[in-house]
Amino acid sequence: MRPDRIRVLHVDDERAFVEMASEFLTREGESFDVVTTTSAERGLALVDDPEERIDCVVSDYDMPDWTGLDFLDAVRKRHPELPFILFTAKGSEEIASQAISAGVTDYLQKRGNGEQYTILANRIENAVHRYESDRELARYERIVETIDEGVYVLDDDLRFVFVNRAMADLTGRSREELVGSTLSRVVDTETTAAGREAREALVTGSDTVGTVEAPLRRVDDGPIHCEFRFSVFPSEAGVHTVGTVRDVTDRKAYQLKLETVRDRMEFALDATDSVIYEVDIATGRQTRHGPFARLYGFPSSEVPTTESFYERAIHPDDRDDIVHARETFRTTPDDRVEYEYRTHPDAGPVRWIRSEAYVHAGPNGDPQKLVGLATDITRLKRREHELERRNERLDEFVSVASHDIRNPLSVAVGALELAREECDSDRLDTVADAHDRMQTLVEDLLRLAREQTADVEAEPVALADLTERCWRDIETDGCALAVETDRVVLADETRVRHLLENLVTNAVEHGREHGQGHGHDPAARQSASDRSVFDGDVIHVTVGDLTDGFYVEDDGPGIPPTERDRVFERGYSTADRGTGLGLSIVADIAEAHGWDVAVTDGSDDGVRFEITGVESVE
Repeated sequence: MRPDRIRVLHVDDERAFVEMASEFLTREGESFDVVTTTSAERGLALVDDPEERIDCVVSDYDMPDWTGLDFLDAVRKRHPELPFILFTAKGSEEIASQAISAGVTDYLQKRGNGEQYTILANRIENAVHRYESDRELARYERIVETIDEGVYVLDDDLRFVFVNRAMADLTGRSREELVGSTLSRVVDTETTAAGREAREALVTGSDTVGTVEAPLRRVDDGPIHCEFRFSVFPSEAGVHTVGTVRDVTDRKAYQLKLETVRDRMEFALDATDSVIYEVDIATGRQTRHGPFARLYGFPSSEVPTTESFYERAIHPDDRDDIVHARETFRTTPDDRVEYEYRTHPDAGPVRWIRSEAYVHAGPNGDPQKLVGLATDITRLKRREHELERRNERLDEFVSVASHDIRNPLSVAVGALELAREECDSDRLDTVADAHDRMQTLVEDLLRLAREQTADVEAEPVALADLTERCWRDIETDGCALAVETDRVVLADETRVRHLLENLVTNAVEHGREHGQGHGHDPAARQSASDRSVFDGDVIHVTVGDLTDGFYVEDDGPGIPPTERDRVFERGYSTADRGTGLGLSIVADIAEAHGWDVAVTDGSDDGVRFEITGVESVE
């Protein structure tokens, strides 16, 4: 860059001449500041002084201490590029040749008129201009050589006229190989044509920068994907193109991976009737992915903001609830909100939508956007409605059955008692047994129906206390109970009571089928905390702890391994008096709580029912 002021050092042993020359130079060029000295040694000190900021040296040749060439040699050792003009009356081809060899910038002979100073001023300006231009160019070249991106210059025929080190390294070729070769040496024909077209668009259009992504050929390795950015500028030889090349292979691979993930996400969203959305908390603008139009009945672009979405997409009867939920939703990171609503009836068939969202924080931790998932749950809502209607009908059946079946059965039981007073017949025992089985069957059926409709109302339940109460309410003469647990579980007490009653009843009935529990006085009925009281033909029932649950075990005949997969099927029973519903009800109760129930061998050749996945209360 050419300085506003040019500071000239004039060295000549004749003081009168340097003073006169300084005056002429100042007149010729208003931008000149001339410093004079009659000593070459003093002149060298001025050149070395950074505060002097000398831009050009003008020196005589014939001086008493040093010659002009000696002075030139001293300056060149310290300042190789500083403009140096030899201005002397002693001119010869020999001196001129020596001066040029020593690196003089220019050579001018003194004349006896004022025109020589006009020439000298012009030579000084040109020399300083070239010097500053060369320095600026050198700075640019250092910058170009230090950056990691490839830099190139192409002429009008798309031939390389310059490449930096990084460009050569990218191609695997030397600079000498590239300079003079055409662009087609490093890219394919299609890319060359695209580059030429983009270049012409820059020449004729208003754009200033063009961009092309394409594979770059390498000598030894395979091609790498690069981004070419370029601009054009006029030159004496035509229009040149200057550009950069960046290896974007990793970025391209990431983009492809991202596109694959996005395609899979869109497929998953489409298959699940879901929409992912992002809401800018500051502006309310929304971005969405997925089958929005299928869910809401119109394109997502028609409702870019939260307010327009509320107005067009949400059912008027649900809108206030949704707005209230959003307003009360605390916009802090990790907070979540979930709500359900219907779509607007004017947009098409009304659908049920479940929305779940959370706040995403920005780099400084402040809430930045709301990210959520909206899912079409219309079919789920229909199934829930159908299930509610079916449960209502089932409740009606249970109510009717409870009254209309039990009443005739009670009449039959009463009539049997009257018949026993009038006559004595073994057939009456058969009738009484049939009544008992009918009563058991009715109770099991009603209990099974209630299990299908009732919700689990979990509360802390002490297994030991509940087991003791169940034991007292079941006919267990000839049986003994051991409670080896103090676990408190989180469960529906009524339903767990039914589970325990059914398991104990199953143990008693199957034990008696195989000759256990008979012939004992009712007073022999036992409830104990250990097995020391177990003896004889008593049916032993134990309720104990598991790591994540409890078990009910007996020492009866057991269940063959081949039959264990069927014991929880409705209607399956090996007892003559069994209904085949007791263990099915056990399985339903366990499933309603989210528990698992399994059958395995007991410790004394009996059977053990293990209930696991149970949540305990400390």
